[in-house]
Amino acid sequence: MPIKELFAAIDVGSHSLRMCLAEMSRKGFDKLETLSVPVELGTDTFNSGKISHKVLAEVVDYLLNFEQKMNEYGITNYRAVATSALREAVNSDVALDRILRMASLEVDVIEGSEEARLIDQRVSHIVTEQLGYDKGTSMLLAFGAGSCQIAVRKAGHVLFSETHPLGTVRLREMTGRGGKELTKVIGSFVERVAESLRRLHELETTDSIFVINEDMPRLLTKAFGLKKTASVVSVSRKKMSSFVKEARGKHEKFAIKRKLRFDDAEKLSLSLMLVDAFLELTKGRTVYFPQVSLVDSILYDELLRFQGRRGDRSWFDTAESAAVALGEKYNADKRHHMHVRKLAMRLFDQLSDFCGLVEDDRPILSLAALLHDIGAFVNPRGHHKHSAYLISQSEIMGLDTRMVSLVSQVARYHRRSFPKPQHIDFHRLDKADQLLVRKLAAILRIADALDRDHVQRVSHVRTELTENELSIVCALREGNDLGVSGWAMKKKADMFEELFGVRVVCNVAEGSIYDLDGEDDE
Repeated sequence: MPIKELFAAIDVGSHSLRMCLAEMSRKGFDKLETLSVPVELGTDTFNSGKISHKVLAEVVDYLLNFEQKMNEYGITNYRAVATSALREAVNSDVALDRILRMASLEVDVIEGSEEARLIDQRVSHIVTEQLGYDKGTSMLLAFGAGSCQIAVRKAGHVLFSETHPLGTVRLREMTGRGGKELTKVIGSFVERVAESLRRLHELETTDSIFVINEDMPRLLTKAFGLKKTASVVSVSRKKMSSFVKEARGKHEKFAIKRKLRFDDAEKLSLSLMLVDAFLELTKGRTVYFPQVSLVDSILYDELLRFQGRRGDRSWFDTAESAAVALGEKYNADKRHHMHVRKLAMRLFDQLSDFCGLVEDDRPILSLAALLHDIGAFVNPRGHHKHSAYLISQSEIMGLDTRMVSLVSQVARYHRRSFPKPQHIDFHRLDKADQLLVRKLAAILRIADALDRDHVQRVSHVRTELTENELSIVCALREGNDLGVSGWAMKKKADMFEELFGVRVVCNVAEGSIYDLDGEDDE
């Protein structure tokens, strides 16, 4: 591993373009230079649905300048991301193509879930390392010009994650310069979030809210004379109420009193009202404003990779927590889901070489197992279809669009028919991913069959493979009867048999009811 590495993080945001050049080392990263320029990507997209030629030309020119600066430092490693403005623009593909042709930069349009993952990962590090705070329930509220990411953590696990198309610029465009309409829009937005949160029965209040907005720490310190502690501005609930009361008035008056530029006063007022609404909802005691941006979060993610700590299970742990929370949201049978996941993982580990699967495929199967039955919340009949839809429409922090599609389709085929020509979502996948879905769904069908009656009768499994036959040897918790699982296996092994050309049989292990390899981790 090299001692040092140069890297550039670029954020093609809704209201600005930002780039930070940094030097990675085993101790951390040192920022070499930061550039930021205003653009009106968000204004274009939010008003007309597309990016104008004029604004796109400005973006390309700025990115050419960024590229030149990277060349001056000799930087070739970079990650450039775009958020809500490009996500929502109908001509985003044209814009990305022009950026690639003119500026030679590949820009990744990330989903809200990936944006939330990056920010949450960085904030979690600051919270634990700098503030020494890692307990209780907290809310992450990350908003910019065009979107807002919300995540709730409890005991280090993500319980809830959503992205909404509502930021400061969009609020201004929707409501003008403030007044009753602004209050109404914010109230309606918070109520929608509250409805989702109410489904998490254990979640009533949060201890604190962590607000991520690059301008907020600067504006709060400038307007109200607040001090930073460890790059974090903290505000009590009582003090926040007094700030909001003052900021609710006319922006001109607020700007004059606090010696702010008008646009800064407007931005601060909108942000304070949004934060206050969530503070009221959660009954939190303290609001923290860490000095964190998306480029900082990208840099930290790259640092973990450089140090050999990314590529571990950190992203998956986040996705798994979000998947478990999603299952609870839809009242799924958690014991069944966890057990099917356990059996599926054992089958994967023993059969991956035979099936032509790699380690990167494992999380897809794991998450599909955790979510395969959530569609029963809609209707037990055809629940596999409903599961696929709910997964595809849900935000699972840590997963990109492709991963969500793969998880949803593996869950889709855990029962009933094989993929058919009329299954549009399946055929949207490329050929390699279609084959991957078939393979993982084939394993999931077997794992689900082994817990057909939802009583966790099969404790563990071992596979024995010959040229023409796959024997699944089952250790049972009690007795020697597979129950309905034996019948289900004969039916649900069909996809595996078709794909791999072997007959699947199920046998009961003799002797111990415990794990076939000496463990019993249930």
